[in-house]
Amino acid sequence: MNHTSSSCSAALAALAWVGVAALASAPALAQGSASGSTRIVQAVFVIDDSASMSATVQGQPAADPDRLAVFAVRSLISMLDDVDEATVVRLNAPDEAPALRPLGQTRRRLEEILSLSGALARYDGELTPCRDGLDRTADLLAEGWRPGAAQIVVLLTDGRCNPGDQAPDAEAMLERLTPSDAEPPQLYLLRFAGRAVTPSLGALAAASGGQTIDIRGDEPTGIVEPFADALTRAQGFEAELLTPARPTLAAHPGAERVRLLVVAEGDGPPLTPTLADARGAAVRPTSPPRTGMHRYERGATYRYVAVDVAPTASGITLHVDDERQWRAVAVPEYRLGAHLTLRRGHCSESGAPATTDDVGVTSTRSVETGSTVCADLMVVDDDGRPLLDAPQSSRSLAESTSAEIRFRHGGDPGTDAWTPMSRVPGDTLRFVAETARLAKGRWTIEARAALGARGSGSSSGLLLKPPPLSLDVSSYEARIEPARLDFGVLRPGARPPGRTVHIAGNFPQTHARLEVDRHGLSSCVTFAVDAVPEGESFPVHAGGQKSLEVRVAGWCGAATRRLELTPTLRLVFAGTAGIELGAVSLPVTLDLDLRLEAPSSLEASLRAGESADLDVPLRVATDGIVDLALWLPDDRRARPDWPAALTASLQPSPGPSPNDFNGRAEVVDSIGLALDPESNDAAAGRPSVVAHLQLDSGACCPGGMHRRILVLGATDSGRNGGDVYGGPPPPPLEIPLIVHVEPAGTWACRGPLVLRGTLLLLGLLVVLYAWSMVRNTQLLSRAALADALVPLRWDRWGEAEADRRQGDAMRDFVRRAMPWHRRLVTWLKANPFVFGLPGRSYRETVHLRLEPETSPQRTSLRLVDSADWPSILDADPALGAGSLYASAQGGSIVAGGPPELYGVLRHGRIDRLSPLDVYDDDERPRVRRFRRRARLLFDLDPRERDEGRAAGWQLDA
Repeated sequence: MNHTSSSCSAALAALAWVGVAALASAPALAQGSASGSTRIVQAVFVIDDSASMSATVQGQPAADPDRLAVFAVRSLISMLDDVDEATVVRLNAPDEAPALRPLGQTRRRLEEILSLSGALARYDGELTPCRDGLDRTADLLAEGWRPGAAQIVVLLTDGRCNPGDQAPDAEAMLERLTPSDAEPPQLYLLRFAGRAVTPSLGALAAASGGQTIDIRGDEPTGIVEPFADALTRAQGFEAELLTPARPTLAAHPGAERVRLLVVAEGDGPPLTPTLADARGAAVRPTSPPRTGMHRYERGATYRYVAVDVAPTASGITLHVDDERQWRAVAVPEYRLGAHLTLRRGHCSESGAPATTDDVGVTSTRSVETGSTVCADLMVVDDDGRPLLDAPQSSRSLAESTSAEIRFRHGGDPGTDAWTPMSRVPGDTLRFVAETARLAKGRWTIEARAALGARGSGSSSGLLLKPPPLSLDVSSYEARIEPARLDFGVLRPGARPPGRTVHIAGNFPQTHARLEVDRHGLSSCVTFAVDAVPEGESFPVHAGGQKSLEVRVAGWCGAATRRLELTPTLRLVFAGTAGIELGAVSLPVTLDLDLRLEAPSSLEASLRAGESADLDVPLRVATDGIVDLALWLPDDRRARPDWPAALTASLQPSPGPSPNDFNGRAEVVDSIGLALDPESNDAAAGRPSVVAHLQLDSGACCPGGMHRRILVLGATDSGRNGGDVYGGPPPPPLEIPLIVHVEPAGTWACRGPLVLRGTLLLLGLLVVLYAWSMVRNTQLLSRAALADALVPLRWDRWGEAEADRRQGDAMRDFVRRAMPWHRRLVTWLKANPFVFGLPGRSYRETVHLRLEPETSPQRTSLRLVDSADWPSILDADPALGAGSLYASAQGGSIVAGGPPELYGVLRHGRIDRLSPLDVYDDDERPRVRRFRRRARLLFDLDPRERDEGRAAGWQLDA
């Protein structure tokens, strides 16, 4: 590739770098707000696809035989985020350009357009129709625009627009490209050095705030150098070119991230960048490497890699594993904005902001004529924080940043001049300007900060413009009419009609509050404006009127007095739009009649065990019905030695009434008192009421003098929503109560207690005795007793065998023989009062008479009415000679226990049965307890032992 071809290739590829530069600066240009928080970037790449791009024209070599323009756009798109929006317009087919959409949706479509086998890469257009392409660009920008979006246009061409009518008018085209209510898009024109380009294109780039870039270069990797220069012009600072000879990236405090793009020519593996900080520690990219390779037909091969990295405080060193020459550009992404504020006073002092309103945000500020106003402009980052300068980098931001301001009075063109602002020393980019000669009227304040590139030859680079502010300059005043208000005589419970006050003067609508100087004024007297209480805000405007109301609560304290007061009331205006109206006075006259008559003390005498009544007469000056509370507090101070046997209760006269006093946890007794001016002494304005205090003493009340306090004060909830106080309610009136008690005799005090104790003890003994009777009772389980009696029969060999077929019949027999009523009668006959004693017990016992039958038809069972029959038989066996018994072993009333089977042998027999293991014929009766499976057999001659005949009984207990 010859020198000319390399230069053209470098020029075409520089399209990508200029686009990155414009994208990095566009958010601040579009937003121009306090924080520059816009992140949506809309870029349109307009590519000249005429045949002259790839063919020799008038002896000049082809501009882009290797289709490096396609390579540049592809590498740029690889650097952009999915939320950014981009599209490509071919001059010879503008209608085929897709709409602006997020790259997350259109990236594949754009890659198809940029394919080396696509129509764009063929460069087979006949003309260079600039106006058609820019018209289509205007449509795309208008369709895709939304508030806060940043729009840029990059136009690449190698010659003049043709035919002749395609040359655009710069002013008309800029208006055509600018969507409604938006900043104009920046247009960057890339032209090749030595080739003529239509002049209006350069004028259009300059008018939009963009640049015209001349592309030069002696080798393909030189495309990075013009890009770095374009980026410096676009952002105004800190765009850096990195090479193997200068591989270190400077620190960028405040930057959100740094985008790196590395380009190298020639075949080989994908480029692999390695990053390290000043100490040699590895720095990991914040995004995966996005690599690519470009080669058109048999042309040169180009490789690239794009990564994002977080800035460090000490800089980053870049190394690329490739022996050939490489170039890289570092694009710090600041997302800058500017924040403009106004405050009163000189810039050298801290003044109050020249804005106050209800929501904290307003576009109109106000000061009085002659006020000094300081304008403060701060360059901020994406989060609204002040941007820190980087003096250790190759270029300090402060060296290339300036700010201007202008004050416009109405539509006067003579006040449109821009004047420089002074930079405040420090690490932040902050500028101030002040003025004190503003005439009365509406002013518009505009400011702008320009981050120009050193050595760029341009007076301004990145332009940050916050929204303009408005300032009203005028004088205001407020006054109250009439000069004084007289409310006449007021008593507790007074609710006189409100007095009308007029608010005159000249001021905008605002809010005010009523303040009352309560020095010497009882808290029972409160004021309100249009029912809005003291201290709360209400709207006011010049020429309006308000109603001043006064209220006197039902309780105003215990002192008997009449006062004439002139309290100080002030109407305090809130600042609005920077206006401070201060406060105006409301002189008021009050004649308070707070007379109260109550007993100085109460005294009574009674004998222990008796009661007494005391009257409590009260007279209070009132206007309207007044609710008061009369109560007996229960704290230690109010009743230091009051005995528990002496109780006091209150009730109004006549008769009891519901308790109107609520909410006092320490009150043991209280009543509500309604004082009506129509009651006694109404003519004197002092209604009266008599409450009754009832004293009840117990028989054990100690004798002597006992003291307590009766309290009269405000209720927690009065009539018509309750009384309102301008502070803590006045302290209540305390009336001493003295009671003399004569003690009663000892028996009168202790006799009833002794009697109750005796009855309680007897009752306890009865309960314990009944519980012992139940606990000492052992009952038989009828089912267990039936299962313990198993009939025997002879088998074919003359041996006895158990016949368990009669189990159900035996259980039915036992239930019928031992009904509950009969068992209860037997239990009572055994005398529960005897076995209820400790150490005694009742064992339920039955007398069994077993007959030689295999069924219980002739068997008999009888309950024995003895508490402990086994012990009786052990003492005198003759009482049960020849009998079989079953007694309970354990068990209770709820669940019966298993039986114990025993008998008294007589001549070795029990009835007609003989135990199988008894061989003596001792005639003395003796008790024998049978083991489990003991057998009682009938004495039959073996020859009479017929099969199936009854053989006796087996005892299974």
